[in-house]
Amino acid sequence: MCHITGGGNADLQPVIEGVLASPAFSSRWEQQSTSTKDGMTSTTFRNREEPAMIIQISRADKAGQRLDRVQLIATATFQTK
Repeated sequence: MCHITGGGNADLQPVIEGVLASPAFSSRWEQQSTSTKDGMTSTTFRNREEPAMIIQISRADKAGQRLDRVQLIATATFQTK
């Protein structure tokens, strides 16, 4: 398991959405599910080359939200047999 977090004084939401919508990202990751709660959206992706690898990316559900909270949480897991 690996966690990546990000935040700061810049609104990261538009950049994160741009990366998730990019051809480079979608060529490597297949979207599995999305949910929204309390102003945060979490999307789970499965790696196309190595299906045992899953990443969940959580970010603000829209631009211009609070900057005093974590703006990005990515958790990657690898299922071993």
